[in-house]
Amino acid sequence: MEKHIIWRGLLAGAGAGVLAFVFARLFAAPQTARAIEYEDGVGAAREAMDSAGGHAGHGENVELFTRTVQMNIGMGLGLLAFSVAIGALFAVVFAVAYGRVGGVSARLLSLYIAGGMLLSLYVVPNLKYPANPPALSLDQTVRERTLLYVLMVVLSGALLIGAVVLARRWVTRLGAFNGVLAAAGAYADQRNTGTAARRYRRDRL
Repeated sequence: MEKHIIWRGLLAGAGAGVLAFVFARLFAAPQTARAIEYEDGVGAAREAMDSAGGHAGHGENVELFTRTVQMNIGMGLGLLAFSVAIGALFAVVFAVAYGRVGGVSARLLSLYIAGGMLLSLYVVPNLKYPANPPALSLDQTVRERTLLYVLMVVLSGALLIGAVVLARRWVTRLGAFNGVLAAAGAYADQRNTGTAARRYRRDRL
């Protein structure tokens, strides 16, 4: 049964990846191209000013892959791999939780897991540590910012699991409504983690 669930999760993830690629190619890629053109224009203007002032230019960056390859093959494979991984994670969590969380139906459990993953892996990390928009980031700190964002995602997922465990314990003591509300408040109170990450990014950038 578990293998069947995981295969369904992989197929669902692959389908979502295809839809995400179509959406990104039609709507996100043109905006990204405009942002890249803007950055290139700013860089060219700075090099022209440096040349007029007698300063040496920074040189041109050599692209390993053309933008056409990046926006089609690169983005397509990246979205497909990410979506399949998320589908596999959803299937594993569902297989572990099904039958162990009381009398919750499979459909309702799927909604709970999907909502929890959306909240903990996307919404909360973006609210606590949003990505920098184009033209406002230093290329030298891309790796550090990426690692910090991944760390925020991992912490958010772990804290949500901890909140679910706390909710199951507190429900027996405080009642269903108060227990769930207290656990949700404990999860939402991530101010220290988010503030520390934002302060580190501001100091570094």
